[in-house]
Amino acid sequence: MRIKKIKYLNWYIIFIILAIIIGGVVFYFVYRWNKTTAEFNAKVSGTTSIKSAKEALAETELPTDPINVLVVGNDIREELNDSSYGRTDTIMFLRIDPMQKKAYLISIPRDTFVKIPGHERDKINAAYAWGEEKLLIESANELLDTTINHYIEVDFEGFKKLIDALGGVDITVDEPLIDPKANADFPVGTYHMNGDQALSYVRTRVTITADYGRIKRQQNFLKEMIKQHLNIATINKIPDLFKLLQENTQTDLDLNTIVKYAMLIKEMNPESIQMVTLPTHSEIMDNIWYEVPDYDAIVVMMENIMEGRPAERYNAEYNDNGSVPKIMFTNQKKTVQLTVKNTGHTGWTTYGKVTNLSYHIYDYITGKLINYDGPRGPLPQRDVESGESVTIDIDITTPSSPGTLIYYFDMVIEGYLWFSDARVSTYNKVIEIRNPPEYSEDNKQTKVEVKNGSGDENAVDVASRMLSSYGYTFAGSSEAGTQSNIKSMIIYKNEFEEAAKKLQLVFPDAILFLDAQNSFKSKKGADIIFLAGTDFKNKTW
Repeated sequence: MRIKKIKYLNWYIIFIILAIIIGGVVFYFVYRWNKTTAEFNAKVSGTTSIKSAKEALAETELPTDPINVLVVGNDIREELNDSSYGRTDTIMFLRIDPMQKKAYLISIPRDTFVKIPGHERDKINAAYAWGEEKLLIESANELLDTTINHYIEVDFEGFKKLIDALGGVDITVDEPLIDPKANADFPVGTYHMNGDQALSYVRTRVTITADYGRIKRQQNFLKEMIKQHLNIATINKIPDLFKLLQENTQTDLDLNTIVKYAMLIKEMNPESIQMVTLPTHSEIMDNIWYEVPDYDAIVVMMENIMEGRPAERYNAEYNDNGSVPKIMFTNQKKTVQLTVKNTGHTGWTTYGKVTNLSYHIYDYITGKLINYDGPRGPLPQRDVESGESVTIDIDITTPSSPGTLIYYFDMVIEGYLWFSDARVSTYNKVIEIRNPPEYSEDNKQTKVEVKNGSGDENAVDVASRMLSSYGYTFAGSSEAGTQSNIKSMIIYKNEFEEAAKKLQLVFPDAILFLDAQNSFKSKKGADIIFLAGTDFKNKTW
């Protein structure tokens, strides 16, 4: 009996397959093709474990038939009683439809409670321990009511090496990820992640959404990896990627078959690759946590996939286009705009089962729930069909105490369902809540010039009245030119740093800019320049 040294994050093979053929790089495989193919097939698809998997796989006709691939990784942990086999930690079902030029990736939670052929019901990751690859494939076939054609295993060391070989991936973290168990230490921000950091990012399940949050991060990472590296610049890295594929993969697919399907994937638009999560609901049975499949929803999901439609009934993509501020005051209300795209297969409506935009508020530091049922932002039109986008106005309200909060924007069908309960990702924004500034006679000593770059002729008047309200001396105004997308700034010299920070309480959306090179000279004799950017347009006071 063998101990399988296969662990997390096997889905990186999807990217390697895509990268192999990007930009017409088949020339690489022309080089000593027969020898390369023989070595690959012997090392990758000729192992004992793959022979077991082949017993449960169904053949397809190339290249027109869709294929179903089970992608797995195994976790070998000391606390597992079985000394021979670990339990699968990550399970994904990949469907590639060459004729419709679409691909679907369904993440199956490892705690999914399923019928395992020949055994009692249990978590799906137990199937591997009881019956190796063959039983795992049979269990997935029964769960999804489908036929799996191919099988892939990849180890997590290969994932880390892949990210390093690519030169890293830029990822924006929209909620704090502090998890010693996964070696994750990511406050909110944007990171250029190496292999070790990427592994920590996709392994952690420390957020309020637990394992589903981890699945969404895995899917987000894969999307960003494809977006940033699936391009002509990857050609020079093909030899290293091919070596990673050979050293860290076990699959029944031979190299010829991989390339044939990869050539088909090359023709797909990245937007046609849908990443979804198996519909389940959480239950505790005998003090054990399970994800119980919602079989009716799974049937609908699989039917949609077979027909090339959006896989999930409810889904949404969000973008605030910079309208959500990073800083607000206590007891404040601000109207923001979110563009929301309906990426599910069911339309939204303003009648019957009314669909609105709302949000949940949690404390950034403690994770404590502040407000689950936030204000509503109604749809701007009667119906929003699948694939359609709308811009929704919604009021952000703040509590009476300062602090740092996370606003989780979430669509809701009133009286029926929050989208997040259907495992749809929320849109998360961190807002620092401050006490509002107060009028002070001391502020009169600070002279402020307003430079208007907003494109709004009323911006100077609004800014000057805001300054006067808090005691500042308005020194006059000037034009900043006609550049587009100027960010509001508070421009200052070293000796006015403290005054600039204090002024930021009046203009919390403005960024502080130290003019060390004396590039900005006030024409009005001001101590500080407030540059009203395009984000200040239509500001009221």
